[in-house]
Amino acid sequence: MTRVPRVSQRRYKGWLLGLAVLIMLGLSPTCTAQSKALEATKKAREATSDPTQSVPEILKPWIPWVLWDERSAESPSTYRNAGERIDYWPSQVEIQAGDRSGSWKVPVEVFRETWFPLPGGLEHWPQKVTDGKQELIVVERGASPSVKLKPGKYLLQGQWEWSQMPQRIAVPQSYGWVSLNVRGEPVLTPNWDNSGLLWLSRATVGEVQQDNRSFEVYRLLQDGSPIWLRTQIDLTATGKSREEELGFLLPEGWQLSFVNSPIPVAIDETGKLKVQLRAGNWKILIDAFRTEDLRELKYSAQTPPALPVELLALQGAPNLRTVELQGVLPIDAATTQFPANWRNLTVYQWKTDSAASWVEKNQGMGVEKPNQLEIQRSLWLDDDGRGMTYVDLLNGEPKQITRLDVAKDHQLGVVRIEGQRQLITQNPTTGSEGVELRIRRPTIEAVGRAKNIGSIPATGWQTPADQLSVTLYMPPGWRMFALFGPDRVEGDWLTSWTLLDLFLLLVFSLAMLRLYGWIPGLIAFAGFALTYHEPGSPRWTWFFLLIPVALLRVIGPERNLKVLVWWRDIAVGVLLLNLIPFAATQIQNGIYPQLEPNNVNMPYRTLFQWMDQTSNERVDRTRESLVTRSDTLSLNVEMPQTPMPQISMPQTSNQIAGQQSQVTNMLFDPKTSIQTGVAKPQWLGNSVLCIWDGPVSDSQSIRPILISCNTHRVMTIARLLLMVLLLGILLGGIAGPWYKRLHGGTDQPPDVGPETRREPQGAAGPLLLAFFAMFAGWPLESASAQVPDPQTLDTLRERVKSASDAMENAADIPEMSLKVTDNRLEVQATVHAIRPVAVPLPGKSPTWFPSRIQIDDQDAVVVRREDGHLWVLLPEGIHRLKAEGRIVESTEWSWSFILTPRKLTIEAPDWTWSGLQSDGRPENQVIFVRKEQLKEGQATYDQKNFRSVFLIERRFEIGLVWNVYTKVRRLSKPGKAVSISVPTLEKEQIITTGITAQNGSIEVNFGAEQMDWEWQSELPIAPSITLVSKPANNLVEKWLVETSPVWSMNSEGSKPIFDISRPTLVPEWNPWP
Repeated sequence: MTRVPRVSQRRYKGWLLGLAVLIMLGLSPTCTAQSKALEATKKAREATSDPTQSVPEILKPWIPWVLWDERSAESPSTYRNAGERIDYWPSQVEIQAGDRSGSWKVPVEVFRETWFPLPGGLEHWPQKVTDGKQELIVVERGASPSVKLKPGKYLLQGQWEWSQMPQRIAVPQSYGWVSLNVRGEPVLTPNWDNSGLLWLSRATVGEVQQDNRSFEVYRLLQDGSPIWLRTQIDLTATGKSREEELGFLLPEGWQLSFVNSPIPVAIDETGKLKVQLRAGNWKILIDAFRTEDLRELKYSAQTPPALPVELLALQGAPNLRTVELQGVLPIDAATTQFPANWRNLTVYQWKTDSAASWVEKNQGMGVEKPNQLEIQRSLWLDDDGRGMTYVDLLNGEPKQITRLDVAKDHQLGVVRIEGQRQLITQNPTTGSEGVELRIRRPTIEAVGRAKNIGSIPATGWQTPADQLSVTLYMPPGWRMFALFGPDRVEGDWLTSWTLLDLFLLLVFSLAMLRLYGWIPGLIAFAGFALTYHEPGSPRWTWFFLLIPVALLRVIGPERNLKVLVWWRDIAVGVLLLNLIPFAATQIQNGIYPQLEPNNVNMPYRTLFQWMDQTSNERVDRTRESLVTRSDTLSLNVEMPQTPMPQISMPQTSNQIAGQQSQVTNMLFDPKTSIQTGVAKPQWLGNSVLCIWDGPVSDSQSIRPILISCNTHRVMTIARLLLMVLLLGILLGGIAGPWYKRLHGGTDQPPDVGPETRREPQGAAGPLLLAFFAMFAGWPLESASAQVPDPQTLDTLRERVKSASDAMENAADIPEMSLKVTDNRLEVQATVHAIRPVAVPLPGKSPTWFPSRIQIDDQDAVVVRREDGHLWVLLPEGIHRLKAEGRIVESTEWSWSFILTPRKLTIEAPDWTWSGLQSDGRPENQVIFVRKEQLKEGQATYDQKNFRSVFLIERRFEIGLVWNVYTKVRRLSKPGKAVSISVPTLEKEQIITTGITAQNGSIEVNFGAEQMDWEWQSELPIAPSITLVSKPANNLVEKWLVETSPVWSMNSEGSKPIFDISRPTLVPEWNPWP
């Protein structure tokens, strides 16, 4: 009779009590949260357009917290960004500088309490700084003397005292403009540089100091097309301001391009340099070029060098060619003052009275290895063993267009490069099948057939491989006895034997020989050897049984050691658990080889194969791995991209259609038949992996020795018979005792009746749970209600900071007029402002120097920002702006805009300008050039931009239609308008609208800031194209020929190069005239 224990009612009461407590804990915060959410929703609906009014009451105390780093809204913002605010507005600073002292005053309007920087800097500390009412406290703040000002308008003024007038003083760049008076004389165009230094006098050195100067010349020779000569002159001068000639600094055959100097310099086309010296250290940069190849670097007899020794660095162009300088002495740049940004190059000492020879060693890739291929081969043996199917994956980085031919006795079925099927062609010389590689880092997949499996070419291609691995898959029932040729083999029977395996084989065989004689020893040797590397074969279990059997046989049964007897019996059971499934699997695989495990190498064996997984599961797993690998290859590839001509204007539907037709032009002819190839095997049999430790030549081969399916069946029968004989020998004399032990009876365990269990206290668990929830969950809920989460605080910050729709573009200039007379300018404009904002004036400092700026006939509040432009403060409304000032003494100057006017009118009779369209719409910059220019090549102190050099890049697209994309690109610095004549090709037909050719050339007009110009044309299909570079002083050419797979190209003349930065292998020529 079975007793059913009674369950106490207290258990249910306890659980109900705990559940009630939990419900109360959950409902109370939920109800509170719901009521607060309804209240917040109601208030949000009643909110006005003010962002702060829509904030729930529970979040309003957090508004100062989220805006802790925001500036006060009282400061005016810029027209383009409400969060970009300007706290103080200093306009014109008036500076009086004398021999013993100086003074300054500046009006400033402050909108929030802030630190205001004062003129003078740390070197010339301002004294007696007042605001008109009281003297102010001046302290250092941000490496500048500063005063702390509250909101309001001030007129600050102060003094300096010095023993003699300094050369320069620091003036904060935030000031609007400077009115300078030196020794009682006004300076119309103060020299206030971009670093904030105002130059009072360039020559304040005492009279005892003599006029001295010294300079060094450092050069960088850059190979390319054209060749550039960069020059840096480090000049040191003392004494009074003066003009001096430094001599000739341009070697023979070089054309002057650009000069950049902080002091006035004048250089003519011969390289003769004049400077207006002032005391100090100066760096003068000169760029020159040549469009013809260099043979010698030297000075002509008519232009003797300024210095007997110069330091020269060489920067080569390894993609183009390899050159070296001869006749110069290499030196250690660390021991000189050579420019730091050139010190990573080889530096030479050049004695300028002799010539330095320019020697070309090789062109293009030179002695580099032409091809670098990594090949992964997968070979599938046919069921009859007379042929195979191969799948090759090739990765590499060919240096030039290369033909890849398959090995002999191999037949290509299909080839895919970057996932795109390729046209298989025959080599016109050898007749071998193959494809051409036209991209730099191709991923190639090739599928084909081979009939001769006695000797298989290792690489499979008529090219060597840097890295090679081959995996050979055998059909069901086949085995690999041995494979010769690779450095290492994994998976064949012969090389799978290790020293440990041979040691175990010999130990087991010798033990059987000593225990039972030579016939059992041979049976053990043959059976152990044939089964050792089979999947699931018993190996250690034989030793586990052999040890107790041997001990019992040696000690004798009279000792009756129960431990050894039990050990022997357990070992028999373990052996049978291993041997019976193994035998069943061997019989199954012998009858149905397709059911044997797949893709299991010889070294990988489990003890209990039947406990690992079934053969069908293993087949599914290996098949999934193969499909995954194949799918990954297909998904990760990209279409080979054909370089497109860059178009600066937005793409229209016609342009998109043109690009699509360009891609189609480089594909196959629709009538071309593309090989589909043989089917790619999807099964994986027993595999053998071949590995090479180094490069593999195309003459190496692999020689497999195979065990056919029928031969393996015979070996399976022999294997099972030997296992049965070996088991019978070891089990001799064991069956009787084992049978008796199984039927000898066992003690029955005592009957244990049911025990009376103590009833659990049912209320303890639920109450403990409720207690934990009350003290752990409730405070967290309360804390989360008191402190908003970070996402809520971020949302609150954005809501409070939100502004009206006019915040991002709060001002505009519908019209502006500019009048330039001599060196004076006058600007008048109409400005619309939808709210009080800061608006930038045109013209970047130091292009012009204002003398008066007015808004509605009142002096404007002005500030200068780090962008170099003056900004004026405008109230809401429509305003008239008027500015007057002077421009720098120059033959060229630019007028740039941040806020571009909608319409601009210019009145400048002595100037020509570019950057203004015919309808009056200006670009971001207008370039002015004085009409009375000096003759080209004549030295002038205000000329920086001399000759411009241009590259004509012609890209030939040889496809179904022969297209030519021509791009003319400025290689020198912009800033000068130039007109050039570009020669056309023979029979070239221009198809770009708006461009016409006359007398075999196209006139191209470059604006001052324009960098490139391009057009498209066509050529008739012909057997060959002849390209010739014509001599020109400022033009160099580059030719690129891109062919589709239906064309094969050979070139004569100069050798092409292949740019490593391009994804495709496109031959490129950089011809010299």
